[in-house]
Amino acid sequence: TLNGNAASVAGGGVYAAASGVTPGSVFAVYATLSHNTAPTGGAFGQDAGASISVFDTLIQGGAGGSDCSSVVASVHASFADDASCGLGAGDDASILLSSLGLHGGRTRTLVPLAGSAGIDAAITVPAASISRPLPNMPSTWGCAVKCRATAASAPGSIRSAALI
Repeated sequence: TLNGNAASVAGGGVYAAASGVTPGSVFAVYATLSHNTAPTGGAFGQDAGASISVFDTLIQGGAGGSDCSSVVASVHASFADDASCGLGAGDDASILLSSLGLHGGRTRTLVPLAGSAGIDAAITVPAASISRPLPNMPSTWGCAVKCRATAASAPGSIRSAALI
């Protein structure tokens, strides 16, 4: 969860810089970015040549500017409240989040509220289908930041819980 950050140019939440001949890259997995501000790219900003990939991520803008300074490199079940990130069907979504607080864990987070576009939008994906798996990634990804396990969930269908 990245909430309430600000930058004077771009990337209020996260900035991917290209340094010399090495382009920077950001891979946001099960992330929630909310109320981060910058003149452009309040959530994500990037230099030319740098890349940003999002996987099951919620992007809620802050005051002024756009959510992303340019289109993100790849997307899976992600949503933004404007079209600047180039999420296709996930653009201009209704992102409804609680206030930042302790919602059952030890870390302050934002919980998706009823009617939020991302609730139950993630699907279970085999880790092998992700081009750059993370260390200790379970063999199956489960519920994302925008899902909640319920009694209606199939037994054993959620192997990795979200940061909600």
